[in-house]
Amino acid sequence: MPIEHINKTDTLNEGREKLNNAITAFNETVVEGDSSVEAAQARVDEKGVPHPTLKARIDDGMNSVNQQLAQKANISDLSDKINEVKFNIVTHEMEFYAGDVLVEKVDISEAGNANAVHDYIDSLVNEGLIDGVSVADNSLDTSKYQDKSVTREKLGDDVLVNVPWLTKKTDLDDIIKQGNWIVDSDAKNKPFPGQGLLTVNRGKTLSSQSNIYVLQEISALGNNSEKHYRLFLYNQNTGNYGFVQPWKRIDNLDIGEIINEVETSLKDKLKNDVISDLNLSIPNLNWVRLNNNLSMSEGEFVYYTESLGVHRKTNSNFVTFSEFSVREGDIYRIVTRLPDTFGWTDDGRGIMLDDKGNFVSFIEIDNSKENSGFSTFVIPEGVTKIVVNGIKTNDNQSHTHILKLCEFRNLKTPNDIGFTADTQIKNNGMLVENDNDIAVTNDINVTEGQVFRVANAHTGSGSSFTERGVFLDDSNNVVAPLPNNANGTLPYAYNDVIVPIGATKMRINFYLKQQTRDDTSNSVTISEAVKTKPKYSSDHMHLLDKKVAFYGDSTTWYAGWIRMIQDAAGIKPYINGYSGASLTTKHSDNTLTDDTRINQLLSSDPEIIIINGGLNDSNGVELGNTADFKVSLGEEDKATFYGAYSYIIKKILTEKPSAKLILWTTTFWNYNNSNDGSTPNNSLDYARATKEVAEYFGITIADVRQNMQTNTLTNDVYLSDNIHHSFRGDEAIAGIMLRELKNINRISA
Repeated sequence: MPIEHINKTDTLNEGREKLNNAITAFNETVVEGDSSVEAAQARVDEKGVPHPTLKARIDDGMNSVNQQLAQKANISDLSDKINEVKFNIVTHEMEFYAGDVLVEKVDISEAGNANAVHDYIDSLVNEGLIDGVSVADNSLDTSKYQDKSVTREKLGDDVLVNVPWLTKKTDLDDIIKQGNWIVDSDAKNKPFPGQGLLTVNRGKTLSSQSNIYVLQEISALGNNSEKHYRLFLYNQNTGNYGFVQPWKRIDNLDIGEIINEVETSLKDKLKNDVISDLNLSIPNLNWVRLNNNLSMSEGEFVYYTESLGVHRKTNSNFVTFSEFSVREGDIYRIVTRLPDTFGWTDDGRGIMLDDKGNFVSFIEIDNSKENSGFSTFVIPEGVTKIVVNGIKTNDNQSHTHILKLCEFRNLKTPNDIGFTADTQIKNNGMLVENDNDIAVTNDINVTEGQVFRVANAHTGSGSSFTERGVFLDDSNNVVAPLPNNANGTLPYAYNDVIVPIGATKMRINFYLKQQTRDDTSNSVTISEAVKTKPKYSSDHMHLLDKKVAFYGDSTTWYAGWIRMIQDAAGIKPYINGYSGASLTTKHSDNTLTDDTRINQLLSSDPEIIIINGGLNDSNGVELGNTADFKVSLGEEDKATFYGAYSYIIKKILTEKPSAKLILWTTTFWNYNNSNDGSTPNNSLDYARATKEVAEYFGITIADVRQNMQTNTLTNDVYLSDNIHHSFRGDEAIAGIMLRELKNINRISA
């Protein structure tokens, strides 16, 4: 093999090949025992110094290189990183630069020196003292990652992916480093199939604390909205870790259970990032509304400072509710609807107190809910009372609602309790006869602090009554009247009441005869509200603060189901219900086709509109012709069902085409058993026709009639008077509507 000189014009690779050829030829010469002139010349080094043998010259060269490397043994003393390495083609030296300063040069002209230089470069890489070296194409392979000579931290921003992928080689049980990752569908130990986004947060590291908590949160990507959490306990000293919690779906997450197990720093994060993001996604229908049980002081709000302690400040815009007792672990929600120009401060919503009246903390506003005035919170340890601030207003939408999460047990009716017909108990405790079809229950045993829901409170064949009933002591003395819904609030179909101190029983007034029924005692219910665990879901988060208008007859006006939706989803309800209104012009002076009423409906600028009608059209109004779907606005026959519905829809969508509409099928009406489907043009016919209207106009349909399961067999369960809905009927409607609201297209801001 011919040996060529290394020239100035040679590239680094060409020089390397020539050098390797020379080394190979040299080795072959030694093996063959050659002692020619060329071999003798090889015993003279680059400085002209002769050596007795070739081995002596090689050993001397190696010692020289090792001596140079030894001088750089403490490479951590370098103040700057090595950022450039050059091969000097003339001197056959590798030159190492930090910035513009030559730090070291190593002669590699001698055979075997290249390996020593390679080791030196590796030491610089491992110590993090060499950056920015240009590498040839395809010269980096996976082996460089396996032996950690090239690590992720050494790659530039244009190479790194901000959110790295975790693939099938990854076990999520091993991911405890704080950060964010995209998790591929084949990664191990995921709680759901498909891809996900993993976020890891660690508790504060304390030198005195070996164990810290690590919180993993994973959200499914794509159409799957699942979200899961779990906790690790990680030992900083040993590096060992173990599970504290298995994966939990967010709608099954026991927030209190997790919070009680973690350290303060992570507890705060859970409170801010988990609870505050989820608190308005509690889909429970059962929030009891307690504000009507409390007195209000106008023109002031409660406040706390270190210098003044708990005190009242004068402000004509506010009201302060009377102090009331709470229990640790109970979940409360406070809502005050406000103009967009108003916002709650963190210290303005109210205060929490201990049993001695000492300040514990402010009632915090939920994240980004200042205008809504939403505060959803768990009563913490040590708190026994709270005081809530509200806004002084006569606007139905701005009243302050104080809600408590519960579930209802021990549902009873007057038939279970016993009652006296044609008799009413007055607020002073006196029993008086009446001819207004009002009845009063027998004694219902109660204890202080119990919460009950009394439903229904609406409709009657005689004049309405304002006295709901009374709380009594053991001697039948009046302790307090049952609170009735205050003037100016939304029309409710039920009352939520708290048993006051000293009361041991209560008696309740109700309408025994309503509409066409002579006995509604099975439809009036008294239920106890008891503590429950929340079920979390993000299904209705998109509805928060959305303006939802309701348009219909008395089943809309009485609005018990609307109240449930408001408390569950955080909507802003605008109720446009008209008792006795027909959808068509059957009742010419009370019709939903009235332009004034439609304009009033649209004046709230709603984003979603829910329409129902047809009950007051039953038995006599023709369905009409579907040709009315296609005629121009104003040409419809509004005396028919198809024509009237077509006009209402066209009128709304002409004025506000971005509004999302939901139509609900005409519900069951058992007036003289005329709605069993045997008579043309009854409520069942209108329910079917409503589906046709929705199908043609491409509108969401809420099939309340079919899904509510109301018929002659269940009449007493879901209807209070053969037409209006009982409390259980309101629950059924609210559940159906929330399902449709969950699935409706998301509304753009």
